[in-house]
Amino acid sequence: RSKIIEELSQVRTEKLNRVKVVEKEKDNLEDAKNEAMQYMTKERELSCFKSKEYQMFKLEAVEKQKVLTEKKETLEHKLHKIKESGSNRRAKVDEKEAEYKKAVKEKENLTK
Repeated sequence: RSKIIEELSQVRTEKLNRVKVVEKEKDNLEDAKNEAMQYMTKERELSCFKSKEYQMFKLEAVEKQKVLTEKKETLEHKLHKIKESGSNRRAKVDEKEAEYKKAVKEKENLTK
């Protein structure tokens, strides 16, 4: 009977030693796991920050594009008015030149 107790005690000791080794390995891996979890948390925070930053840049770009588009349209409208005014003036100059030429011809006809 003591032999059986001794054998069982030895088996128990072996198993206890294995449990201690496994627990030690688990504890060593726990540190690595915690480090990895911290790293992943920081990476997620960084990703969220970058996402918000890019969204902010995009919003600013869209607003700037809107302002520039409005300025462009205003300048195009002004340019159109200037061209239209220039066309009207050109037409008036052409008309006055035609009147002048007509008057010169009439004068030439009268002096002949």
